[in-house]
Amino acid sequence: MGSVDVENIIYNIKVSSVVPASVTGEDRVHELSNIDLLMKLHYLKGLYYFDRSAVQGITTADFKLPMFKWLQLYYMAAGRIRKSEADRPFIKCNDSGVRIIEAQSNMTLDECLGADDFKVHGWLLPKQVLGPDLSFSPLVLMQVRPHQICSVCVHWDCGLYVMTYGNYAQVIRSKKGSEMAQKLVTRICNSDHATNLSQSRYAPFTWFKCGGMSVGLSWAHVLGDAFSASNFINIWGQIMAGKLTPNSLNRPKAPSETTESEGPMSTPTEILSFKKIEAIRDSWIAGNNCMMETISFQVTSTQLNHLQSKLSNQSQTPQVRVFEALCTVIWQCLTKIRGNSESRITITCRNNHHNREDEILSNNQILRVVEADSSIMETEPSELAALIVKQLADNSSPIEDTLLRNEWSSDFVVYGTNLTFVDLEDAKLYGLEFKGCRPVFVNYTIDGVGKEGVVLVLPGPKTDEGGRTVTAVLPQNEVMELKYELKSKWGI
Repeated sequence: MGSVDVENIIYNIKVSSVVPASVTGEDRVHELSNIDLLMKLHYLKGLYYFDRSAVQGITTADFKLPMFKWLQLYYMAAGRIRKSEADRPFIKCNDSGVRIIEAQSNMTLDECLGADDFKVHGWLLPKQVLGPDLSFSPLVLMQVRPHQICSVCVHWDCGLYVMTYGNYAQVIRSKKGSEMAQKLVTRICNSDHATNLSQSRYAPFTWFKCGGMSVGLSWAHVLGDAFSASNFINIWGQIMAGKLTPNSLNRPKAPSETTESEGPMSTPTEILSFKKIEAIRDSWIAGNNCMMETISFQVTSTQLNHLQSKLSNQSQTPQVRVFEALCTVIWQCLTKIRGNSESRITITCRNNHHNREDEILSNNQILRVVEADSSIMETEPSELAALIVKQLADNSSPIEDTLLRNEWSSDFVVYGTNLTFVDLEDAKLYGLEFKGCRPVFVNYTIDGVGKEGVVLVLPGPKTDEGGRTVTAVLPQNEVMELKYELKSKWGI
């Protein structure tokens, strides 16, 4: 499609807030693990597109009302970051609320999906950084465009009925005391008037002029990995459909005991998978002097079959997985573009399928470093693919050993310290449903990426079940060259 005025594709923006359906309690906290804190400078961004048939007839109230029960389940999402006497961050589950954004777009769904410039999609996502005032930075934000202007009546499990009008809230009835009612109303009003829009999670809704809709999620990585993020938003859809009644599925994690490991422990300078940076204090985002650009493209099932076949025919190893095949060709292409030896080291981040509970918010991803002893450009692609497969299986992660030496108080960059590949092939990204309909397209990206860049491999749209979506955040001057190299050499 032609050029798009990306700065004016959304309008009529409205902001409100939602809190859990019942009071969580004053002393409830959600402890952050060492790995949670390792990821605190990174943010996951998810974007879900629905056509008109999936959302026709659904009102703003239909979207918002299930959120109260949703946040009753995930009450830490409505909390705020605090610090202990030892200066260790944790989430205080104080029901301060999540931010809701309603917006309209002057584009159609097809126009947006057909846009080559990722900036178009970026405007459907919030700009998020936790801090500098961490104690007032909300953890979630969502965006919706109302079909009609109306008040929303909310029934609270604690016996409160609240009528909201935009930024105003009024208690209609309270069974358990006017004092509690007044505190909740004051909290809602204050949240709606708050000017600090940084979130741990932020999910905007934007309505297109054709009747379609996008749902955006901005997720502070300190809360969990991409599998946690996608499960989180999928549960909202299940509650809205009446398929799930919130129970105590998600309990705060107890503080992990720091025990000394056997043998010598690694230090941050010895770890290749992440880099310690200068302290950033309470603004949780790492600076990057390199201009970065986000690109996204589809690799069809036919293209992938050809790629896997080509790599397997050149070697004696079994067929290479799609993820490893894409890592191989992109790694080699970027090494050629950069013309240096730094790209001889890459990182892959994959979910630990054997050690997670779907409803629990946590960072269960594991990091693997793959390092070649010879020149990447002189290595046959099939040999490079075999190397990736071998080192993914053999390498162990020293993260916990490192951070148990009080390094949780330091600041690190993980994505982009080296060229980083993120395996999201098995994430349930298409699990969010409205009226029984799944999204026509889902994409994820990452903010806070270092200069070496990150590449995410995601499931492709349902129109091509075996295909993949590849989204990359790379130095701006490498983007066009990468597209050319992939097209000319690999037909991607």
